[in-house]
Amino acid sequence: MRSSYQCLLQSLALPSTEHIHSRSFPFPMHHNSALNLSAWRHADSSPSMCRTQLHYDIQECSIATTSSPSPSPPVHQTSDLLPDPAAEPLYLANCEWNDCPILLDDTSPAGIQRHLREWHLNDPQHPWNKSRRGHCQWAGSCGKEMAYASFGKHVSYVHLRHSIRCPYCHRDIGRAGLLPLHVRRYCPRAP
Repeated sequence: MRSSYQCLLQSLALPSTEHIHSRSFPFPMHHNSALNLSAWRHADSSPSMCRTQLHYDIQECSIATTSSPSPSPPVHQTSDLLPDPAAEPLYLANCEWNDCPILLDDTSPAGIQRHLREWHLNDPQHPWNKSRRGHCQWAGSCGKEMAYASFGKHVSYVHLRHSIRCPYCHRDIGRAGLLPLHVRRYCPRAP
């Protein structure tokens, strides 16, 4: 599932990264992507630009715009309608593996796996091995035994409830790999 900011940026079709500005956060953050989408602002909101009223639906990830020429009174400026990313960062989660203070900006299984591999499962005496077994140390209470390669999926789906929804019936499917099976066999509204 994409974040609302990713959907919004893609729908705006920004031509380059000049419109995206990074900010320094007062807390540690683990970035798994090349571009930090958790803090961005639209750079150009000059009054000479065409005024655009922006409506967006985060769940559907769709944008509809209505434009009017510059001389008419503005309905809203685009920057007024967009949520302030610094005030409400979406899809951030605290890492709770042995009281880790890092905030995660990628709660997908691959993002969690990268964080665990880089920060927690990197003992020099026991180097990373995907088939090696260990116990989940999320929030100190899970303790489930599994292969290192399974920790990312386990934490993402069980502890962080990372899931996707069926685009037809809007049921919570869980893993993206199960969506085609659900649509093909079980979805009552599939085409």
